[in-house]
Amino acid sequence: MRWVEEGGAAERAGIEKGDLIVAAAGEPVARVDELQPRLDAAAGGTLELTVLRGTDERVVTVELEGVAA
Repeated sequence: MRWVEEGGAAERAGIEKGDLIVAAAGEPVARVDELQPRLDAAAGGTLELTVLRGTDERVVTVELEGVAA
């Protein structure tokens, strides 16, 4: 992540600046254009993201705002 909005969904899930999102809902993502449709589809619900921080991999659940698609 280049930046994490203070108080935003990512920060609340424990994502930090510099983390690399490598999967969403168990499906690999390599670029932001692969991630964005999954975030949009999960709007108003939750989405599990696999995050790489240094050499540590963790799964976090992000509570997304907005209206579900």
